[in-house]
Amino acid sequence: MNLKSNLTFKQMLKKVSKKLKDKKVKDLIPGGIDKGSPDSDFDPKQLEKGIEIEMEHTDDPEIAKEVAKDHLSEVQNYYLTDKGESRLDILEEDADKEYEEQIAGKKAVRHPSFVMEVIELIDELKDKDNKNQEIVKIVLDTYGNKMEIKDILKEQGIL
Repeated sequence: MNLKSNLTFKQMLKKVSKKLKDKKVKDLIPGGIDKGSPDSDFDPKQLEKGIEIEMEHTDDPEIAKEVAKDHLSEVQNYYLTDKGESRLDILEEDADKEYEEQIAGKKAVRHPSFVMEVIELIDELKDKDNKNQEIVKIVLDTYGNKMEIKDILKEQGIL
């Protein structure tokens, strides 16, 4: 997929959905790893969980399935551990535990959703070919010149 596209994510999904309805392509989202493998090539529990999770990003189950297959083509147990536990649930639990430690004073307070919001802005600015200095200015103007923001910028390799 061309990350430098001027299309918004919703516009891209509409385009992909139209291709699906027109049945013009087998690979709905260009650039993915899986190239139209049948469902039977994947663990059914992994694929089911993958579609469920990817539906958070689209209303089209076929697109969700293709994204899930792309992930499962890279890592066979992308969505569920060998014990059948949801990897996303485990990550969220770990993030909640870390946040509780932060609140208890063991670490500086940085809520995971806030960190993700800042990282998403950084990634968006990178995709628009902004230079690191421009990214720092925009992020600091948006969120303030706080130590936690500077830490996130350092972690993302911007500072």
